[in-house]
Amino acid sequence: MFTSAMIFIITSCFTMPYRAPTSDQQAIDINEILTDRFTQDGYDHATRREFKTGAMSAEQMVKELAGRTIWFKSAPNDRHHTYVFPQKIGVAIDWSQAFLAENHNSRFQVWGTINDPDCCVPGVSCDQKKMFYNNRSVTMADTYGWEYCAGDEALLNALKKNQVAQYRDPACDSKVIKEADRLSSQIRESRCELKFGTSAGAVGFRKFPNPKFNAKRWQKIGGNYKTYSEQMIREGINNSIQPPFRVATACAACHGAFDPLNPPADVNNPTWANIKGETGNQYLNISKLMASGMKETSLEAQLFTHTRPGTADTSAVPHDFKNNPGTINAVINLPQRPLFKENVARWNQVDSCSSLDPKVCQKVAYRDESGKVIGYKSWQWQKTNMSVPHILKGGEDSVGYDLAIQRVFVNIGMCSEQCWQNNLTNLKELDFMNRGYGETPFDIGQCREQCRAFRANEDRVSDIMSYLASRRPTDLKDALKKVKSSQGDAIVPDSANKAFVDASFYTFIENKYGKNSIARGQQIFANSCASCHSSQNRNSKENLTPNESLSGIETFSKTVQLETGEEIREDWLGNDKSTAVGEIGTYACRALHSNHNRGQIWDQFSSETFKALPSTAFDAFENPISGGAGYYRNISLLNVWAHAPFLHNNAIGPEICGKIEMARQVVRTSVEGRQLSPAGKYICDAYFDPSVMGRLNLFDRSMDELLTPSSQRRKKVTRLDVPIKFPLGIKDMYLEFPAGLPLNTIANFDLKSFIYDFSVVFSILETQGESAYEQYWNKKFAGNLEKASELGQAVRKLIESLRSITAAYKFGQQSQSISSLKVISKYYRTCETGDDVENKGHDIGTGLSLTDKNALKAFLLTL
Repeated sequence: MFTSAMIFIITSCFTMPYRAPTSDQQAIDINEILTDRFTQDGYDHATRREFKTGAMSAEQMVKELAGRTIWFKSAPNDRHHTYVFPQKIGVAIDWSQAFLAENHNSRFQVWGTINDPDCCVPGVSCDQKKMFYNNRSVTMADTYGWEYCAGDEALLNALKKNQVAQYRDPACDSKVIKEADRLSSQIRESRCELKFGTSAGAVGFRKFPNPKFNAKRWQKIGGNYKTYSEQMIREGINNSIQPPFRVATACAACHGAFDPLNPPADVNNPTWANIKGETGNQYLNISKLMASGMKETSLEAQLFTHTRPGTADTSAVPHDFKNNPGTINAVINLPQRPLFKENVARWNQVDSCSSLDPKVCQKVAYRDESGKVIGYKSWQWQKTNMSVPHILKGGEDSVGYDLAIQRVFVNIGMCSEQCWQNNLTNLKELDFMNRGYGETPFDIGQCREQCRAFRANEDRVSDIMSYLASRRPTDLKDALKKVKSSQGDAIVPDSANKAFVDASFYTFIENKYGKNSIARGQQIFANSCASCHSSQNRNSKENLTPNESLSGIETFSKTVQLETGEEIREDWLGNDKSTAVGEIGTYACRALHSNHNRGQIWDQFSSETFKALPSTAFDAFENPISGGAGYYRNISLLNVWAHAPFLHNNAIGPEICGKIEMARQVVRTSVEGRQLSPAGKYICDAYFDPSVMGRLNLFDRSMDELLTPSSQRRKKVTRLDVPIKFPLGIKDMYLEFPAGLPLNTIANFDLKSFIYDFSVVFSILETQGESAYEQYWNKKFAGNLEKASELGQAVRKLIESLRSITAAYKFGQQSQSISSLKVISKYYRTCETGDDVENKGHDIGTGLSLTDKNALKAFLLTL
């Protein structure tokens, strides 16, 4: 059984003595699994950790390498992205915009994705890399215009010979996964269900042969991805034409990034040594990629197109009518992450269900590659008090690391058809009596029983956790050893003398920010920041303001020694406690994320303690917002130098994009005054630059904005740059929202509640009259007659406008509709009514002197 204590089993070193194998085991030869550059790099990264005593066993190294392989390659969601996403959600993805081989040298600049070192461009680099197809040079025709990647020979042959049913997924024969499975003390679902496929050309994006591909139909539309994409965007989703590949995403698609300590000399041609899987990619345009097959005038394209690089809306598919994408955080130093004793209800593995009520215990069959049952496991639904971390921006995913990892895989499409697509809100279902009108809870027990991929991943979640728990900070001091300043002087000598290196590092910082700035900055941090951004805050209260000073702490960067002998940073640099969003003053939408509330889709992934948090805000109808929402978990400041821009939505700091024209058109600015201007809406403040100096520059400029009072910051408001039409569900009627409105006017618009109220009051006016109409709104506002009158009059104007519509049933051109819509939007928005500024709040430290602000920046660079 996986427990939180397992996160402490994380060690590594260059010399790894083997444990004596048990009688039924063979000794492990690490060299037997280090057969490719990807796995060798994982080994190299792991062995950089610092040990004082002890060493890691070969078994533990195997677990870490297996977890890393799953994190980078496992993508059992190709059917989700190919069928469920367009058919159920109504969003089409044009993968070719990113993954055609001709885009190799612009992929990072446009999409922020990282080119896979195990791929080559046919006719350009394949021969040089000694990558051949059926013993000859690879051509673009062979790959359908995509890059040629490790394992593609078998995949392409299966497509071309019409033998997709016989294609053997590389996960089945992965040496490192096989070895990790052999070491397990329990049976495991077939590793084939992990589904690796082969790379689509970028790290974390995987492709699979499409069994529905029809070569003759493909030729009829031109036989290439460009004509297919043009037709899809022009005419909409057409499932009669199937492309050669199904594309899927692994966790590393978002969390994989260039190593801050070892960035590539050429961003278009990195090696595995330049890439880490847990850093988080602040340049990634994942949301835009996921709607790349939509017309610009569609609601979906507008929702996704305006997201900032490095952010993703994890509730975009399990839609909760709250749009505020969050940053892709680094996953580092988990052994020091704070844990909280909370009331938790969840499935736990038990020996047997024989003496337990079958309503709370399930016996599940596990199968091998052929489908043969190889054994059973039993799981019991239990209520207990356990130590759990707070994960996600609002502290959700609070029932343990294992289920948090499972939910991530589910949220990106694993088991969507078997387990969760029917639990989602159907945006087209407007009858509140029908299923799909709102969310229903995802059932972990049902999914475990009916989806093999869920079991396969769950069986190896301890391996994934071993990998994640082994990830360590990327300290600026280490990065600067390899960098020269603009004057050409070495910043930090590459020396084994730690004291000499530290002194040189501090000299570099104080030359930039002032003499004694680091010591002064530590005092400021202790007095102004550490009550939230330090795990040495030992206040046991879970939430609200602790009001305690940490000025007596000697250092925030001292290390501790784990039981294994590894020495790691003691301070997590965040207390992970839940703080009411109003106290921080930042944009509230993400804090009001409701998918983890009781009765919502991720109900089983949040603790009872989370769901019982007191209300911190009220909606526009003066109802308290409760159920766990309304809080932000403060972020860790470990290696903050490498992870700008700041805040939960990357809104604090320069707006960044790639250096080529196409990239600028992918990123739309939210800076007030630029959003609608054709000459202004693609303006970038800085370009994607993962170099050490690039990250430092982004940190410096982002800190300057963070330490500027909200009232003096240039305002960032995401606005529609094209008109958007909302269907009313009544014949061809629609509401038109003009360009210039804040995007969240409609992205956070509770269409279902409005349609329900609109239908009811329309009927009331028709059958009961004006008095009953007014009584409905008065009750809705619990007696607040002023608000009831304002909304009632706006809806009445809308009804009158609809009654006067011509036979074409068009709406939106009539001027009287705009004022009505603004009032209606105010009351049916799910967050931030009346204030759309996305980079407001967190005014802590804004009153410091310039000298003290520089001192604080200097100290943060040491963390």
